[in-house]
Amino acid sequence: MYTVLLVDDERSLRESIQELVDWEGNGFKLIGTAENGLDALQLMEKVGSPDLLITDIKMPVMTGIELAQHVKDEYPTTKVVFLSGYDEFQYAKAGIELNIFQYLLKPISEQEIEKTLATIEKQISNEIRAANDLTQVKKEYLDQLEVMKISFLISLLTETYTNVTQQALEDFIGEYKLDFLQNGTVLLTIQLKEESQDVDLIRFSLSNVIRSILTKYSAAEVFLFSGNIVCLMPVHVPLETINKEIIESALKVLNQEIYIGVSEAFSDILATKKAYRQAIEALDFARYTSEGNIIHVTDIEVGKTTADTFENLDEYSLQLAMKTGDMRTVHEQLDKLLKKNNNLNLVASLLYITAIRSLYDSGVEMRDDYTNWYHEFVSQSKYHSASVAAEEIRSFCQKVVNEIAGLRKRYTNTMVAQSLNYMNGNFQDADLSLQTVSKHLSLSPTYFSAVFKKETGQSFIEALTEMKMNHAKKLVLTTSHKMFEIAQASGYNDQHYFSYSFKKYFGISPTQMRRELAQV
Repeated sequence: MYTVLLVDDERSLRESIQELVDWEGNGFKLIGTAENGLDALQLMEKVGSPDLLITDIKMPVMTGIELAQHVKDEYPTTKVVFLSGYDEFQYAKAGIELNIFQYLLKPISEQEIEKTLATIEKQISNEIRAANDLTQVKKEYLDQLEVMKISFLISLLTETYTNVTQQALEDFIGEYKLDFLQNGTVLLTIQLKEESQDVDLIRFSLSNVIRSILTKYSAAEVFLFSGNIVCLMPVHVPLETINKEIIESALKVLNQEIYIGVSEAFSDILATKKAYRQAIEALDFARYTSEGNIIHVTDIEVGKTTADTFENLDEYSLQLAMKTGDMRTVHEQLDKLLKKNNNLNLVASLLYITAIRSLYDSGVEMRDDYTNWYHEFVSQSKYHSASVAAEEIRSFCQKVVNEIAGLRKRYTNTMVAQSLNYMNGNFQDADLSLQTVSKHLSLSPTYFSAVFKKETGQSFIEALTEMKMNHAKKLVLTTSHKMFEIAQASGYNDQHYFSYSFKKYFGISPTQMRRELAQV
């Protein structure tokens, strides 16, 4: 049985609807009535949000429009039905923006209300039934699974998963049926030689052709990413045969010439990112040297490829760790580099470049001592033991992290102080909001909100409400201003909503607080 709350300032109408309507017979339980929007909100705080709110529009203290707005913000699952007279039709149009379920004109019969109840009961039941229909849920899940799988595959090309456990990766592989990735994989990237006006459609069509070819041989994945067709397949497939068939099919079916870049075989799924870089290098080589349509990364290796040179350095993770003060990740990346590279000058160079980028991106002023450290290290490193050199590199990274953290802390403190000053100077403006303050600071609302709460221990709304309430309390206790004047001076356009907020904050109405002071 669903719950309903009835709100109308006409007592006779309210009691008539309450008594005449067969609530339980229509699947509802009437949990209360109220004569205005403010009373309704207070009642909802006590009994909880109803499934259905039936409310008049024009009421004293708080109108049905204002009530519906609060309900939309605080109890979004509650469905709202408006009651009103013919002469208020234009006024009721505001309900459209509030997703009002239905609008009923007074005078209204019990049959009309019961018909509305039946409609709403059916809709709520259908929503609940759909949410619990495992067959339908499974269908929707499978519809989304392909999208989720492609998202995961793309993330393998672009992310490092340094904070993801092996078990979590295996769970992903099992869920998306990608087990073939665990037994040795090769990655292809495919580009069109010429791009026409319909390049996106041609690329999509070609990906379907390639998929049909690969599935003849084995499980494989084919998807589009960054203007390329990316293919992942097991190493045991006849790769040269497949590549030739792809090239011939592209030419015969779509009249398109293509390049294919082939990575080295890899067995660790976390090496997918490296394999993608290798295949892209092979593609670039093919495009700019005209040495064939199919290029393996091994065809262009002289010693190690660029991808291999940076194999042990995850620049993105290291930069992010430096910027956020995550020394654990910094040390992990350093240990990885130092373990697999005997050339300490190369390690120092890579770290120096990454550090300078991190400092520059964070807005730290470049100083000569950073460059001096690098040149001094390179000139003296041949005299250092490996352990001493490693310690110097760690010390340099710690210095960079401290510099960035210090600047970020100073910036954060300044930003929070500026926001509090702006709020103190503008809280009397009823339109002051998280959006207006973050815009004033040229920050995104999400970022500003998170930093504000972290630094102050309060949400933006809590801090703003505290400012308003403390100011209002001072005016209530030290002036003879009328309540509507205090409300406006405290950032509230509506006196009744101000009184409601004041009582909710202090546990006593402003009028009663003033009265009690007078009795002392």
